[in-house]
Parts: sequence; C-alpha cells; structure tokens
Amino acid sequence: MKKYIAVFNTALQNAITWRGQLWFNTILNALPFIAYYYLWTTVFANRGTTAGFSYDTLLTYSVVALIFNRVTSVSPEYGIMENIREGSLTKYLVQPISYFGYYWASRTASRTFVFLVSLPMLAVILYVLRHHLQVPAHGWQWALFLASVPVAYGLQFVFGLFLGFLTFWILEARYFQLVKGLVVRFFSGVLLPFAFFPHSVQTVLGLLPFKFLASFPVNIYLGKTNATDALIGIATGIVWIVALHWLARRMWLNGLKRYVAVGH
Repeated sequence: MKKYIAVFNTALQNAITWRGQLWFNTILNALPFIAYYYLWTTVFANRGTTAGFSYDTLLTYSVVALIFNRVTSVSPEYGIMENIREGSLTKYLVQPISYFGYYWASRTASRTFVFLVSLPMLAVILYVLRHHLQVPAHGWQWALFLASVPVAYGLQFVFGLFLGFLTFWILEARYFQLVKGLVVRFFSGVLLPFAFFPHSVQTVLGLLPFKFLASFPVNIYLGKTNATDALIGIATGIVWIVALHWLARRMWLNGLKRYVAVGH
C-alpha cells in the first residue's frame, strides 16, 4: 500500500506543476453549463414539460450529470499508449508494483487535483443556479448517489485500460481517443437524458454499462429510480467492473506476449 501512496503523492505533485493549464481547462469546462442553461431556457420558453421533465428538473439533470462526469472521468489510456509506443513499458514490468495499480494511483491523484481546482467554478455555478436546482428529498438518494461514484470511476478506468491496450496491436490507437469522449457522453446520458430517445434506443442504452456514468446516478439523485432498483443497479455496475477488468487483464497478458515478441 505504501508504494501506491507514494505514486499518488508523486502524481499529485506533478499535477500541481501543470496548474496553469488546469485553470484554463477549468474555465473552458464552464462553457457546457452555460450552454445547457441557455438551451433549456429556450426550449422551455413556451412549454411546461418536455420528455417528462420540467425546466428545473432538466436543468438539474444537466448540471449534476456534468459534475458527475467531471468527477469520475479518468483516462489511463494516455500514459499506457505512450508507454507501449515508446517502449517505456519495459521499466514498469521490472518494478515491484502492479502496472494496473500504478495507473490507478497516479490517475486518481490527477483527478483529485482537477476536482479541487474545479471547486471554485462549480461553487459559482451552483450559487447562480441555486433557485432552479433540485436536491434529493430522501437520505437514501444521497447515499446511493454517492455510492454510484466509485462504480462510475471504476468503469471509466476499465474503459481506459481497453483503449490503452489497443496500442499493442494498433500503434496509432490514440486516434480512438478523438471519439471516446463523444461516444461515452452520448451513451451515458451526459448529453441528453435517455427519455429524449425512442423507446427502442432507450432499451439498448439501458443494457449497456455506459448508463452508470451519468444517467443511472443522476436518476437516483432526482428520485426517478427507487431504492430497490438503485441497489440492484449498483450491484450490476460492480459486476460489470469485475467482468470488464477480467477481460482487460486477458487483453493485457496477450498484449504483453506481442510486446515481447517484437523486441521491446
């Protein structure tokens, strides 16, 4: 455990050295909040509800989904792709530390710092929109909503592993990163609630693990999911993490054979 704490601390210090760029990115990340505010204000100008949402409920959905996505987004694939392409993966293979654990600790440190830097901006947004934003009516909603955070984080991490390990076979797999963000946001419900899509599309989206990255937790927050279904959903999300982690490890082991075979 001490090794991973050391990795976390080192990564946190490295993140601090890039605080200027992070502040700039934080300001850019405020734009989606502004865009959704004006979008839903325009949409609801002459109507009371749309797709079963009131103005306040939909605005709350968008704000919570964006914050949730920012908190749980983790991208280990960037470092993994670089390690494989440049051959620097070798040094991690001889170190007495799990490669998976290394990236979990280092990326968690980076996300922690990003979240802390984002707090002032988020505080301003929440204050400005305070009269429209809704809060859970029951304590169990808060508890299960918070319980869904590590589930979403774990899934995001595993998705990143899959993307990173593609580099074992496709050296320019980084191009997949260009569409990853949009794909995840669409299938998770960050861009729009599932209720805006045809029923057949909702059914498909409901079967995929991406819903745990936004739609599922935000519906818990808004009370659109009851406690029993929320507990079942969280358990299902954990099963997804375990299954996908197993597949990622198989991909890792097969990729290592290829990595060694080409002489790295």
